[in-house]
Amino acid sequence: MNDARAMTGAGRPRQAGCLYLFQGFGIPVFVHWSWGLLLALVVARDPMGQGLAWGLAAVVGVFAIVTLHEFGHALAARSVGGRADRIVLNVLGGVAYVQPPARPWPTLWSIAAGPLVNVALIPVLWGVAFVMGALPSVASDGTVMMGGMGPVQLLVFWLAVTNVLLLAFNLLPVYPLDGGQMVQSVLWMLIGRAKSLRVSAIFGLIVSLGLAAVMLATGAVYGRPMLFLIALFIAWSSFRSLMVANLLAQLERVQGRHVEPWELRGGAARSGAGPGGMGGGEVIEGEVVDRR
Repeated sequence: MNDARAMTGAGRPRQAGCLYLFQGFGIPVFVHWSWGLLLALVVARDPMGQGLAWGLAAVVGVFAIVTLHEFGHALAARSVGGRADRIVLNVLGGVAYVQPPARPWPTLWSIAAGPLVNVALIPVLWGVAFVMGALPSVASDGTVMMGGMGPVQLLVFWLAVTNVLLLAFNLLPVYPLDGGQMVQSVLWMLIGRAKSLRVSAIFGLIVSLGLAAVMLATGAVYGRPMLFLIALFIAWSSFRSLMVANLLAQLERVQGRHVEPWELRGGAARSGAGPGGMGGGEVIEGEVVDRR
């Protein structure tokens, strides 16, 4: 795994394929090159019809929300004695690289803290929208009227809605979304870590592949390519998690002790016996709390 704490000649943290942005609470924040794809989409399509400047402001606003979400994970992991190495923003959202203590409750708290940030942002963003008059009017027939909003008001309203949608999506009980990882943490208390990870990963794999198949069969992939990419990402992450769960169970049977996922970066992973030898070069389950 690339270490975000490695330093360049200028003394800044570095991460392969990423641009260093800033450091908060001692945690470096990077943006992955794939973020440029989203900017290119905004420039090429102007999906909201508000012009380039508005679209760029909307992208920056969304990633500010995502960054706060990731800091929620990182700081929660630290609060229970875990580690928080770095945050990486990418075209699909963000990743907080953390190692919470290897117990269900600290892990559950580290996961839940991210969505709790979005919950805390709800009154803030909607309060700002109310003060700025950035709320739509509702006609007597129930029609929502967006007229009369200026670009800034529309941006504030759009960010308030987007924050709620991100929260709802991230709480879906599909691994590796936060909701799925929270379910896995609860199952961990009942059936153990390896089995809970296997069950959650299989469910995530079934749901994501099912969604991708439906989108391909109906042609919806052309209208919502980002959703299709998210489904493929979830499927790939679930598959890797399933491989990790199987290897964890195997090693625990052989060694007769509890094995942490990050231990797989040792000899077994390097030799190709586990997921770390499957082309990714690293095993991240148990270390990456948030992936979207």
